[in-house]
Amino acid sequence: MPTLPLYVASLWPAGHLSHKGGDQPSADLSPISSVGEAALSVKLPISPRVGEMAGRPEGGAKERGAFGSCDHPKRSPRWVKIVKSTIMEAPVEAVWEVLRDFNGHDQWHPAVADSHIERGQPSDKVGCVRRFHLADGSELREQLLTMSDIDMAFSYCLLDTPIPLLNYVAHVRLIPVTDGDMTFWHWGSRFDTPPGREAELQKQVGEEIYEGGFHAVRAFMGLAPASQGGA
Repeated sequence: MPTLPLYVASLWPAGHLSHKGGDQPSADLSPISSVGEAALSVKLPISPRVGEMAGRPEGGAKERGAFGSCDHPKRSPRWVKIVKSTIMEAPVEAVWEVLRDFNGHDQWHPAVADSHIERGQPSDKVGCVRRFHLADGSELREQLLTMSDIDMAFSYCLLDTPIPLLNYVAHVRLIPVTDGDMTFWHWGSRFDTPPGREAELQKQVGEEIYEGGFHAVRAFMGLAPASQGGA
């Protein structure tokens, strides 16, 4: 019997090579990432790497804690918005080096006791999940939604938390202040709360987490405290 020639089509995808540098792709975003678009007023252009497609992290965004956040994008009458900002007396590149490590908050924030990235992923990979404990032993899980070195910004949401911050999505962005080579730091979020707890949780997040974070990063970087009346 004559031997027929065997032709094998190449399965190598066109444009499979990834770009060097640039913004990180949404490689492992779970479906709850749509909440970020609905909740944040600042939208960042994220350039995906060639050849990569959107996927879903292992296990998805399942509700595992007492409260599963980012459950739905619909606003309720109890929707809370927080915006905090400050001026850091340091170059924007130096501040960004501290903040861009999504797993580094346990090194500088007094409220965080320990932290690690699940599945051993890089801490700057979009879609990665950080699992951490607060000083009181509470465990939380947050997912990185966007990361842009060009804009010096990132956003993230809460997946599991014992604190009733429902549909919580936060955004951090740094802007250079050219007069004095300083940094403008914006930190904001939107979330829903149980009835009657809006003011309590707004104060907890805005003062203990955000303003506390401003003071903690200053101390971590060896900067002088903010002037009286400033964050």
